[in-house]
Parts: sequence; C-alpha cells; structure tokens
Amino acid sequence: KTRGRLYGPGLITRGKHFWTVGAPSTAAQVWRPLVDAVYMPLQPFFAGAASELGSSTSSFLLQPLPPNVQIVTLEAWDDSRTLLRLAHQFGLGEDAALSQPATIDLRALFAHSEVKSVDERGLAVTISRDEVLRRRIQWRAEGDVGSPPQA
Repeated sequence: KTRGRLYGPGLITRGKHFWTVGAPSTAAQVWRPLVDAVYMPLQPFFAGAASELGSSTSSFLLQPLPPNVQIVTLEAWDDSRTLLRLAHQFGLGEDAALSQPATIDLRALFAHSEVKSVDERGLAVTISRDEVLRRRIQWRAEGDVGSPPQA
C-alpha cells in the first residue's frame, strides 16, 4: 500500500567523510584542527593592489598563540573596550601535551593596542567569572566516589 505520491526527483544529500589513522594518544592533534578547517574554513577577502594596502600581509598579534588556543571572538564591545574570547582546543586527556593548560600574556600579544584591564566573563559575556562559579552545579555520576571536583 502506498502512503503518498512522489513528486519531483526526490531529496539527495551529499556529505564528506574524513578518515584519520593514528595512535589514540595523538589522534586529537590531527582531528581537532581538521574539525576547524572543515566547519570554519578560512574566508578569502580581496582588495586592490598590494601597494594600495601598504603591505600584503600583516598580523595584529606580536607573537603566535599557543597551538592549543584559538581566538573565538575579537570585536569592539564599545568605544573603549574590545571583546576577546579565547578557547582551549583540547579536552582533558585528549593529548599528552596539547591538553595541558595554556598561558597567554595579553599585554605582550597585541601589536597596536594597550591592555589596560582584563575582566573574565562567562561564555555569553553577560556575567562575571565569579558569578559563573557561584552558579555552577556540582554533578555527581552514578558510581562517583568522594566529593565533586572543585574549580
């Protein structure tokens, strides 16, 4: 028994699959950057001749970020403040070296700006870090022993 009629050529979906092979201890080194390249590819921008721009390449960073950190947001928040959101790329235990905490000296990072103060905020930028920690729910999974981990 037919439940409906088919009109047109039907729905066709296409996708890409990426296979990487390597030891589990180093696999995240490959697939984390690959995920960024696939889902957030670089966007090409074009302008006039390089002589009109003053230089063909430049960076607002004085030094590179650590390999396990990326810039998520860099935008003017108001006339005197800039919103900078950084993300650590690797989860706990994904990679022996790249899962380790990263340290960044913001005062030494930017070429054309002076860092006057830093205010650490929650992901949506609406509450302070202290408020995020105050609101944190301490989850306990079945079988956990001892007290929940502290921040």
